[in-house]
Formats: sequence, structure tokens, C-alpha cells
Amino acid sequence: MRAFAEAYPEFPFVQIPLAQSQDEFVQVPLAQITWYHHISLLTKVKDTAARAFYIAETAKNEWSRDVMLLQIQN
Repeated sequence: MRAFAEAYPEFPFVQIPLAQSQDEFVQVPLAQITWYHHISLLTKVKDTAARAFYIAETAKNEWSRDVMLLQIQN
């Protein structure tokens, strides 16, 4: 939890809708992936820009944690 808070100091921890599209609320990619994904990202990807890329791609493509880790490895 501490590593997450340090990695994302500006992230709102209250679950609020950040964008609205056709009467549907959409969360930012950071909130769309699981805690298990975040734990892996924080330990495997130190570069902030690279981590943001993998967060966005994981949310967009609905990657499982294992698929995400394979993508990072490649």
C-alpha cells in the first residue's frame, strides 16, 4: 500500500467517475486493473512512463496478470 501511494501520489483514492460517455461512467486505467496487477507492476517496472503504458494497455486489452507479465518480459 505504501509503495502504491508513493508511486501514484496524485491518484484520487475515492472511487469517483472521472469521465462520462453516453450515460456511462468510465474510470481511469489505473483504477481499472486489479491490485494484483499493481503489485506486479510496482516490482517489475521502475520507469513511471513504462508503467503508465502497461497500465493503459492492460486496461484496454483486459490482460490477465500473466499476460501482462509476458508483455513486460518481451
